[in-house]
Amino acid sequence: MSITLASSGLTADLPYASHRLELVARAICELFGADAFPELLADLAEYLGRPVAPLTPAERSRCDFPGMLAMLGWFHPARIEQLIHREWLDATTNEFDDHLGALRSLSAVERAETIEIVGAGTCRIGAHLASRDHVRRVRCGDLSPIALAAGRALIRGETSSLPKRLRRPRSLISVDAGTRLRQDSVASRYIPAGPQLAPIEFVVHDAFAALRCECEVMLLHYVLDAPSRFDTMLIRSAARLRPGQRLAVVTAISDGTRNPCHIVETVARCGFTVDSVAIKRLPYSLSCHDFTYERTVSNTLLLEATKRGEGDDDLAVFPTHRIADMMASASALLTPGQRNFPFEATDRLARALRGAFRGQRWAEFSSRLTDALGRDLSDTVTAYLCAREFMVLTYLPDSYRTQNAPR
Repeated sequence: MSITLASSGLTADLPYASHRLELVARAICELFGADAFPELLADLAEYLGRPVAPLTPAERSRCDFPGMLAMLGWFHPARIEQLIHREWLDATTNEFDDHLGALRSLSAVERAETIEIVGAGTCRIGAHLASRDHVRRVRCGDLSPIALAAGRALIRGETSSLPKRLRRPRSLISVDAGTRLRQDSVASRYIPAGPQLAPIEFVVHDAFAALRCECEVMLLHYVLDAPSRFDTMLIRSAARLRPGQRLAVVTAISDGTRNPCHIVETVARCGFTVDSVAIKRLPYSLSCHDFTYERTVSNTLLLEATKRGEGDDDLAVFPTHRIADMMASASALLTPGQRNFPFEATDRLARALRGAFRGQRWAEFSSRLTDALGRDLSDTVTAYLCAREFMVLTYLPDSYRTQNAPR
């Protein structure tokens, strides 16, 4: 269900929206203060039917607030500050120009008239794309409504409306004459966004949800950087595209889960033809301080692919250690006065999950869960389990297929 938050200019396309939006309101009050983002808080109060206050000490002691924040994306003030400084700061350390040069090598992004950005953050990339003559629509999607609200304010030139924490001076630390550290305080001045020729939609969106992409191109912009959820995020995002739509990926890479060969193989097994691949050295500092070196540079994969059909049938699902308590009884996730789990009939859900996890195949799991809960609730539960890292999706390796082939 799409929820319009009119005053703040955002839309929420979220499973279990009431639960999540209440968390958003509480987190704003808790981390930024009750006077921060007043338009967004007013929208949330109107949707929820009541204003939301910060957690009381008793509530804070009873609930898993840090765990709950994991469902809200990059939400902590320090993280939002880092994103803004990285993309919008009017200084020589701004890193967006380097990224823009790399993005221009992605023909799918460069030529698209309609594009959805998954992981838009504070939306500098969305502002750039919306300024192109041929672009008709830009959809900036991110799990963090705070990042989107900050990005919208920056695009509109309303920097004075940002919370004080996001407007405070920036600390620059360097080595003076090779002998001692020097710390300077620099005012936070932001680059103007420029004219917006295409409309920008700011959408609070869960990338694990099964919502169809309605744009020509989906850009996964640094959303695959969490190693524990990498495969699941890529597979669930790829499933949102239909044949003929294109996928673009920009992500830092490593020798582990985010091995570029593994990424390319996974995209191909999701039913795509890989059109181009490049590895470039791009800044990836995500720091609100400058030290001796101005930037941290990371090997970055840039990939383009076109959806050709359904993915391989060797998609597997595995429960993680975090789901053990829920498998025993989903009601264990409920605590007095604070719902950590957003679904009704929790014991029924626990029974459904125990039955669904009898095998490794995703098709079997999905079918059993749908039979037990119905299509809509099954999709919602799946998105929740992926977001909370209660389960992971991955393609079985070729060695498994060979060992288990029919004889």
